[in-house]
Amino acid sequence: MVPLQKTPAIKIVRSNPLPLYAQLRQSILELIETNHLSPGCQLPPEEELVAMTGLSRFTVRQALDELEKEGRVKRVHGKGTFVSEPKVGLSVAYKLLGFSEDMTRKGHHVRSRVLEMGLSPAPDDVAQALTISSGSPVVRLKRLRTLDGEPFMIDMINVRADLCPGLEAVDFTDESLFHILEDHYGLRIARARRTLHIVVADPESASLLGVSKGSPLHLLTDLAFIENGEPVEFAYTLVHAGRSEFTFDLVRDPEPGQYAMTIADSANPILRRETP
Repeated sequence: MVPLQKTPAIKIVRSNPLPLYAQLRQSILELIETNHLSPGCQLPPEEELVAMTGLSRFTVRQALDELEKEGRVKRVHGKGTFVSEPKVGLSVAYKLLGFSEDMTRKGHHVRSRVLEMGLSPAPDDVAQALTISSGSPVVRLKRLRTLDGEPFMIDMINVRADLCPGLEAVDFTDESLFHILEDHYGLRIARARRTLHIVVADPESASLLGVSKGSPLHLLTDLAFIENGEPVEFAYTLVHAGRSEFTFDLVRDPEPGQYAMTIADSANPILRRETP
């Protein structure tokens, strides 16, 4: 981590109608966005911020709490508060690339730790998505994906075993699923449907992703189709919300193949790709 550096003066205007904690939050955020406080840089401790601004410790802590919730700073017990790395942009109107391929193109280093791998009977939700009978064999792959050495997402992938015999024997520590399906089985992924939800971390996912239990996570549900229109892969992916953000591309009167907003049963807005 970058050590503590001299921080430009933070000005608080008490006549400003904006709450004091919000002024401090905004000031620190501006220092981060103008690169006066770069990723990994340590912020002054709370007592120093109190002395610099004349604010109460409660107000200073409230501002830091807000920045931490937004993923802009990270508190390390016994060490201090540090500027977080920039969030990784993920588009809901996604190019049809595997995660490894996409992130590598953007200059990131991706690694995987396989948590589960083998043949399993398809539960009802997986069977329905893949249009197979409940209990039919699927290759189940669960892995923790790290981005630049830090936990980023948990993949829970189900692939039709009848279309790719022997897939369960592949070591996916460094392999791309899309590449294996295409290069070894001749199954070219032609299109996919993705939905986005917000969920909270259970004890297992919290431990794997290095977040607190109950922290918000992005949940992606993906269904991939091969060129003949058959579904081949159904996956749930939990993404570290503090390290990712999604961009929504909205168009008016979309043509087939563009993007449309739909409403899920939970009344949460979900953007999905419309296919011809």
